[in-house]
Amino acid sequence: MIVVNGLMKTLLIGSNPSIQSPDCSPFHVSTRSRTVIDAWFKGIDTEIIYMNVCDLKMPGNKPLTRKIITESIPDLKIRLQRYPGAKIVTVGKTADTALTLLGVEHFELPHPSGANRLLNDPEYIQLKIAKLKLFLSSIE
Repeated sequence: MIVVNGLMKTLLIGSNPSIQSPDCSPFHVSTRSRTVIDAWFKGIDTEIIYMNVCDLKMPGNKPLTRKIITESIPDLKIRLQRYPGAKIVTVGKTADTALTLLGVEHFELPHPSGANRLLNDPEYIQLKIAKLKLFLSSIE
């Protein structure tokens, strides 16, 4: 686990920016996804570094294709190597797929989209947050 200035580092990996995002940065502060993520991490003492598998906006917010995910893996691997020992958390299936292909240990959070019906269950969310805290507190 990486700790800098007393704070653990967490890499939060999403798939790609939404077409609603004003730019291609991962989890732009003005997006709904970022608002949801910030609520999930409230009270967790960690520095979050945001990344995407790919910084490409897809027409109609379609998911990244398997080909794009595969082509993005080498660059993602290089970016991850900049943070040895950091905990890695994925958001949604696309990021989970990419990290699984890389063989990197990570914790998967659900996609924070309003279309994700799992988010309608407060008990489900609380359980995921509890498991997230447990994952982040584990020592490797």
